[in-house]
Amino acid sequence: MIGGIVARLKQEVGRDVLRAVEGALDLAALDGAPQAPCAWVIPVGDSAKPSGMATIVSQMVTEQFAIVIAVKAPNDKTGAKGVDALGATRDAVRAAVLGWAPSGREPIEYRGGRLIDLKAGTVWWLDQYVTETLIRSE
Repeated sequence: MIGGIVARLKQEVGRDVLRAVEGALDLAALDGAPQAPCAWVIPVGDSAKPSGMATIVSQMVTEQFAIVIAVKAPNDKTGAKGVDALGATRDAVRAAVLGWAPSGREPIEYRGGRLIDLKAGTVWWLDQYVTETLIRSE
């Protein structure tokens, strides 16, 4: 699923908005400042309720993922340019994934976002999304 979301963002969001879109391992391997604006799609977790069935199990699984966004805000004493850049980037990312259904899953819904960090002229933000899929034993 994560690879499909990365591909969707690369296809739908222009390179002028996001220079790069990568996965969790790329974020973990980041050494130094990113080439912002950029984004990483990372799995957060999943959950399911027991089906209560004895033989064939059929469950809806809620899959949670996050999109980490980094934008540059150099020489921005008031922070206004960074806030504007972050807002425009988040809007473009949200437009690409909100309501889109990855293969075998329900349409993606937004769950919330938060500031992660402000450092070295870069604003780091995390938006969380969810989708659902049906798993079934045979």
